Amino acid sequence: MDKLTCLTDTHLFRGQLSCGDDQDFDIIALAKRSEKLTFNKKYLQRGHVPLYYDTPFHEIRFTGTDELIPKGYDHLYAGLETTVMNFNEFCGSLIDQVINYFTEHINPDEKYLVLHSAGFDSRIMSLALMYINKKHPGFCDNFHFRCHQPEGPMFMEIMRRQGWNEKQYSLYEGPFENYYNIAREDLPLNGWQNYNQQMKFWNDIVPESQEKDWNLIIGLGGEVFKYIASYPTEKATLCGNRPLHLLLNHNPGHGEWEGLYLRWFKSLLMPFFSYDYLQLSTRVNPSWCKFNGETDSVRYGIVRRFIDIMGVDCLNIPYGKHSYSWNLNKTFNQRMKKAWLQSRFYQDHGHSVKVSDFTTNMYGFEAKIWGFMTVYDAIFQNR
Repeated sequence: MDKLTCLTDTHLFRGQLSCGDDQDFDIIALAKRSEKLTFNKKYLQRGHVPLYYDTPFHEIRFTGTDELIPKGYDHLYAGLETTVMNFNEFCGSLIDQVINYFTEHINPDEKYLVLHSAGFDSRIMSLALMYINKKHPGFCDNFHFRCHQPEGPMFMEIMRRQGWNEKQYSLYEGPFENYYNIAREDLPLNGWQNYNQQMKFWNDIVPESQEKDWNLIIGLGGEVFKYIASYPTEKATLCGNRPLHLLLNHNPGHGEWEGLYLRWFKSLLMPFFSYDYLQLSTRVNPSWCKFNGETDSVRYGIVRRFIDIMGVDCLNIPYGKHSYSWNLNKTFNQRMKKAWLQSRFYQDHGHSVKVSDFTTNMYGFEAKIWGFMTVYDAIFQNR
């Protein structure tokens, strides 16, 4: 069974792309197989807002949510009735589902890299893995948990309290300037995507030449309860399941980053985006979803329940907010501009676009068009 089928049978994978009868998570691979490929020049217009399922190519689109969800889980699309469980039972059921997910999908003989912050999604994942490892000693011997600054002290305390071997977790010690090694012409992205999503903070332990030997685990999808609290009046337009709509609409991009991870690594595990987890999480009672500025009451409740289950307190460690320190200087911006002017994309389309400093807004137009340049050149360099 191919990687895409394995992934989409288990997870709601937002990043599936289609071109006629052909599908892929990798826009470059799909584009290279396409007989016809035309660039949508509207993407050259600053401020252009594409439709939800659009890509920069007329022939390629993101697969609709109603097309993604397989039979057996299609009730998710329409929505589910609110749970009849009480709050503690609900939190316990979510814990059970994460544990079941890892137990079912992890092969202890494989190698796993866990991207771990000091946030609550990460705490839930590592607590679930700790629980499994206690029940089945050696289950997580081939795991490595990796974090980056500025969340290091909190992450290290979480790992210590959970009792992991010191060789199984580490903090990335990158250079001061260009800490994440981004803006690389040789590392194509996966669509209309900020070039800062090239960021890697693990190559000292998992070199690029070895990434295909490792499976990646990420906590994407856990913030559904935060979104319910933060967007109480937003109407569901992507599907009839309002919590699921919020999850799809407010996670970064449209799945490009997950597709990029799949291009780099052997496989991608996302416990909070699995269909079985979503069947529980999207049935949450909205009145339980309160956001305190650090986390929501449901994820807080889940971590609290782990104290009762295992006697390990990962609750009273300050939450580490994501704050990326790019530290990009003028020389860096000049190198980016040179790469832009020498690109195939610039020769074909970019010469008509007025761009400013590529490093001023890491999430703006310049970041996206430079990132797409790497995609376009990877597709057309031998076409």
